[in-house]
Amino acid sequence: MDAVTRQRLFEPFFTAKRGGRNVGPGLDMVFNTVRCHQGHIEVESEPGIGSTFRIWVPAIEVQAQPLSPASSDAPHGEETLLLVDDEPSVLELTRTMLDRMGYTVITARNAIEGLECYKNNRERIEMVITDLIMPQVSGTEFIM
Repeated sequence: MDAVTRQRLFEPFFTAKRGGRNVGPGLDMVFNTVRCHQGHIEVESEPGIGSTFRIWVPAIEVQAQPLSPASSDAPHGEETLLLVDDEPSVLELTRTMLDRMGYTVITARNAIEGLECYKNNRERIEMVITDLIMPQVSGTEFIM
């Protein structure tokens, strides 16, 4: 990758794909996850040759815990939830799973739509589930 691409590599919603269509969560999510674990990422890249990413996180020693037997009771509820996500497949899959667990799910495709849904259903909504990284308004800004 060229120097300009490499400089912007970890910016939210940055893509070097043709047409500018972001096809995944992006390296910003990887960067933030590694940073949350007190790690860092080294990038080596040369145009026309390829790129190497090295992820460094601190090693820790943990005692293995025995697994508890799986419960046959699937979680369930009756509450009304507001689900906000800008990725249609994630929104639909999550809505389907929550529906099957007994929840009433109101969906919104972005934070702006989510705010409108919340205003119209404030008295019914008991929990909001939101994507944190969305265009326009982030999930963090949405819940504030």
